[in-house]
Amino acid sequence: MRSIVKDLVTLTIAAMWAISVLTSAVSHADLPPMKEDPTPRVTLEQVSAFFVKYGAPLERAAEVAKVILEESEKHGQDPFLVSAIISVENPDLKRSAESHVGAAGLMQVMPFWTRDERMVSECGDNVRDDRTGVCMGIRVLAFHLKQSKGSLDKGLLY
Repeated sequence: MRSIVKDLVTLTIAAMWAISVLTSAVSHADLPPMKEDPTPRVTLEQVSAFFVKYGAPLERAAEVAKVILEESEKHGQDPFLVSAIISVENPDLKRSAESHVGAAGLMQVMPFWTRDERMVSECGDNVRDDRTGVCMGIRVLAFHLKQSKGSLDKGLLY
């Protein structure tokens, strides 16, 4: 029982830390200036620069940025939010990244999501593939945001 409580406390602290990092990353992102269009277009260069700023090689950052922009637009998610999540989950942008609990790929998607037929039919089943991992990660994020009634803080806790 004590180890379960200890694990829950550790997970809660880790989740709170992740939320603070994500909130900081999103609030400090170099957003383009607002003009007449209330939804300015995010560019490949902006997203690439975000990852390069934190140490990713330019070529790899550009590859990942292209996927993020395409998948974010396809699924209606903010590319800076997706980038911030990736910068916390997999700052080195390694395809082979795997957590101690089995989450894998850029967005550290848990393996059980690859058993969801709708997810696989839309995204594929290899979370280590950049496009598949980002697609699944965005769908998982959307699912959790819906579960939390749109609360970003609560949605990121899932």
